[in-house]
Amino acid sequence: MSTDFFEWYERVYPQLTGHGLWLRGGEPHTLSPDQYARRPFRVLFARLSTYADTAESFTHTMLYAIARSVAGVFPDLAYLPPRHDMAFFAQGQAPWLLGTQTKRGPRDFDVIGFSNSIVQELINLPTMLQHSGIPAGKRDRMKDPAVPLLLLGGANALHTSVFWTDDPPVDGIFVGAAEQQIARILQICRAG
Repeated sequence: MSTDFFEWYERVYPQLTGHGLWLRGGEPHTLSPDQYARRPFRVLFARLSTYADTAESFTHTMLYAIARSVAGVFPDLAYLPPRHDMAFFAQGQAPWLLGTQTKRGPRDFDVIGFSNSIVQELINLPTMLQHSGIPAGKRDRMKDPAVPLLLLGGANALHTSVFWTDDPPVDGIFVGAAEQQIARILQICRAG
């Protein structure tokens, strides 16, 4: 399965919701995709809701800025595809966890950080993993070294006890919002 979906995006964006603006990338203060090769530790911050539902949230911008400031880290952003666009993703075999800047799939990242704002979003996590070729259980993820580390945080992180199982859909849950702690987690993961 290909991990670079730039050509796919260029073909289909006119047919996507809002002419694919939600997946275009290039927002102010984001790194150029060519920095992907220069920053060897890659993090994909994914929202469990669509861009339209979360565009006014500052969470993605804050996480991106923190990650960008950590030496050697390349951050990218991802969103739940709008319902209309899901058929195009399926036809192009594009993963739902797709970087807006790089158009790269989840296996091209070392960490995927899920931002969970409200409890209702949790229902989207297993489906996002399934449609991105990522095993939903930790046991299966541990068998595949190409699967990135999955972390979940956000305003609802404290209320994710449904994930506290023997075979959880994420590898770690971060409760808190301190910028220094987020940067430190990225530094630890980069060093590991």
